[in-house]
Amino acid sequence: MWDGARIANPSLMDYKIATTLDVPDRIHALIVEDPEPDGPFGAKGIGEIPICAVAPAIANGIAAAIGARVRRLPLTSERVLNAVLNRSGGER
Repeated sequence: MWDGARIANPSLMDYKIATTLDVPDRIHALIVEDPEPDGPFGAKGIGEIPICAVAPAIANGIAAAIGARVRRLPLTSERVLNAVLNRSGGER
């Protein structure tokens, strides 16, 4: 929730995550027939794009919290600890 330009949720404990109950009862999908030249037979991906930002967003959050980057997945506790101890840019 926002209070003007300020976030009103002080922590993730108060943050409401959207669920299927927040989606309208009916969704009308629109398919655009425009082949992708790089895809097999002109095929395009349809549902995987939103997940591409999850790992970088978490990695950026860790970097902001510890002041060092972890550049390999998965972002394990050992890699985070090594990045904190090295502080020279994190593990590569």
